[in-house]
Amino acid sequence: MLLIKVPATAANLGPGIDSFGIALNLYNEIIVREKSDSPFPKGYYSLSGPHLAMTAAAKLAEEAGRRLPELEFAIRARVPRSRGLGSSATLTVAGLKAANYFLNAGLDNDQLLSLASALEGHPDNAAPALLGGFVITIQEGGAIRYLRTMPAKSLQVLAAVPDFELKTSNSRKVLPAEVAYSDAVFNVGRASLLAGALISGRHDLLRQAMADRLHQPYRQPLVTGLDQVMGVALAAGAYGVCLSGSGPSVLVFCGRNKEAIGSVITKAWQDGEISCRVYHLRICGKGAEVSWHEDERSLLKQVGHRRR
Repeated sequence: MLLIKVPATAANLGPGIDSFGIALNLYNEIIVREKSDSPFPKGYYSLSGPHLAMTAAAKLAEEAGRRLPELEFAIRARVPRSRGLGSSATLTVAGLKAANYFLNAGLDNDQLLSLASALEGHPDNAAPALLGGFVITIQEGGAIRYLRTMPAKSLQVLAAVPDFELKTSNSRKVLPAEVAYSDAVFNVGRASLLAGALISGRHDLLRQAMADRLHQPYRQPLVTGLDQVMGVALAAGAYGVCLSGSGPSVLVFCGRNKEAIGSVITKAWQDGEISCRVYHLRICGKGAEVSWHEDERSLLKQVGHRRR
């Protein structure tokens, strides 16, 4: 059986809408195998009916002109769904990786990224899920151009996940078809500064660099308490703060004061009668990882080793 471990992702990072993304050390683990009567290992739950991983696998088989064997998928899900942390990208990437393996198609990450981006609609989550690190992407014709780097290890991340969902499709509906020229210029400058700050380790620039005028102001009414949460995080010493993807989770870059920042965020949402969970994370340098296991014991041994 195949074990595919795919990281959560945070996209946009404020001004880098549909272009910037990071991989986080919070993972969905997906088992893929040819159809069997035996149960999946304990803790993994079967994905039944049409699902994103199967759709992605079928797409790769179609592109490769090969017939996909009858596969079944199971997941140990740790990435919250519909919270702006790339849960759909984990399934899409897992499906592509699985089909690439079982068909021995030999597609490289650039080819997989093109397929994942077509399925996801944009590459900002798919790229870090595949490649790890901090990835800047653009789409040019049918190709994805990207730059991948790894920010300083001292940079820590909080993902504050409120107890309500926000579907990406609904969050996109509120975005305007046109924006003011001054807002576009504002974002170009901030996105450029943000890229430079993350690459060079200038964390003191993140507060200003993560400001945005193209999507967060329009999504704010969909995320109760967003202004308060972002404000208290910055007041508590966060380097920078933004919506994670299309929300509703809030992403915070910080240093050693992460415990205090997590506490004030939790209180701010609680004051609005919203509970939340705060994940203490880091940017991870590895994207999706694939390993083959002959039996359940081998698989569980590897998973257990990774968690120690």
